[in-house]
Amino acid sequence: MKYIFKLGLIMIMLLSTIIIVGCGKSESENKYLGTWVGYDGNNVMYRITFQENGKEYMVTEDKLFYKSEKNYPSPHGTLFPSIDDSVKQANNTYNINFILQKDSRTTTAREITPQNEKDDKEKDKYKNQLSYDEGRTIIRYIEKDNTLLINGIRYKKETSPDVTNDILKQMQNARRIELETKFHKYGNRAIGSNHNLVIIDKITFDDSILTQSK
Repeated sequence: MKYIFKLGLIMIMLLSTIIIVGCGKSESENKYLGTWVGYDGNNVMYRITFQENGKEYMVTEDKLFYKSEKNYPSPHGTLFPSIDDSVKQANNTYNINFILQKDSRTTTAREITPQNEKDDKEKDKYKNQLSYDEGRTIIRYIEKDNTLLINGIRYKKETSPDVTNDILKQMQNARRIELETKFHKYGNRAIGSNHNLVIIDKITFDDSILTQSK
């Protein structure tokens, strides 16, 4: 009899645990849950992931950026320019490999509770806002295009890998433009320059940190 009673208690506890765990909302029910991706327009991509944690959200924030595997080449040259190409040293051809770096941290976000919860206007004012990073920042949800606004940067919901991949392509293009701008004067058109030529050959990008972290 005692065995049956204990077994019944265990079954009740297990059922209660399942019910409690199942109470969490899915991404379709909660607009914040999931991963969002933002881009600063240059060399930094931000990925933030929201998970429910009681009355607040646990937020993992990843900051991703490209860094050259080696220092950029430094052209050597003479003190004074010369129109004689023989003064230049032999051409130096370089391959540049950029490796994606990641800095991560964990913080929290919570819904903003109006002082007067019975005031509908005040409730509407804060319904699409979260207090983020212990109140240091406000997250605004933009309903019309389903984006988040954080510190002036728009974040899109990562509904597919294309969202992240499109930003990576923009970051890669920014690095190529940086190299072209920096080394143009040391390239093939640099006749009469007092520096040796710098020829940038292959530019490659290593994004393996994204797959390693999955």
